[in-house]
Amino acid sequence: MHTNGDTNQTVKEVPSKETDARLGTNYDVIDNNMIVNDSLLSLNPKMLSQLEAASETCSDLNVGDPLLNLSPELLAQLKVASEKQKALDIKHQARKRLAQATLRTNEMKAGLVREQHRLIMAELQARLEQAQTQAERNKEVHELELEYLKQQVSLSKLQNKFLAEKLNLLKTKTQHPDGFG
Repeated sequence: MHTNGDTNQTVKEVPSKETDARLGTNYDVIDNNMIVNDSLLSLNPKMLSQLEAASETCSDLNVGDPLLNLSPELLAQLKVASEKQKALDIKHQARKRLAQATLRTNEMKAGLVREQHRLIMAELQARLEQAQTQAERNKEVHELELEYLKQQVSLSKLQNKFLAEKLNLLKTKTQHPDGFG
C-alpha cells in the first residue's frame, strides 16, 4: 500500500497474478521462453476510455501526470500491461541478440567454407601442375627413348650394310683368290 501523489489516494499494489484474477484478465505467466500474447496488452474499452479522458483532462488543464487521476483498478491493469510490454521488449532484445549472434556465426561459417574452398583449389592447382610437370618429363623420356631406338635401328642398318659389304668382299676374295676379278 502507498499513497498516490497529489490526490492522497491509497493504492494497493497487487502482484500481476492477483491482479489478473481480480480483474478477470487473460494474462499468461511469462515462461522461460518469454512467450507473451501481444493481444493481452490492450485494455478493456471502459478503462481505455478512462485513461484517454484522464490524459485529455490533464493536458487541457496543463496538469502533470494523468496516471494520478486513475482508479486503482486501472492503475493495476496499466502496471500489468507495462510489465507485459517490458517482457516483450526483453524478448525482442533477446531475439535481436540471437539473430545477430546467428548472423555472426553464419558469417564465420561462410568464411571457413571459403577458406576450405581456397585451400582445396590451391591443392588441386598444385596437383595439376605436378601432373603436368610429370607428363612433360614422361614425354621427354619417351622422346629420348624413341630417338635412342631410332639411332639403334640406324646403327643396326649400318652394321647390316657393313656386314653385307664385308660378306661381298669375302665372297669376291674366295672367288678370285689372286685379287683379279
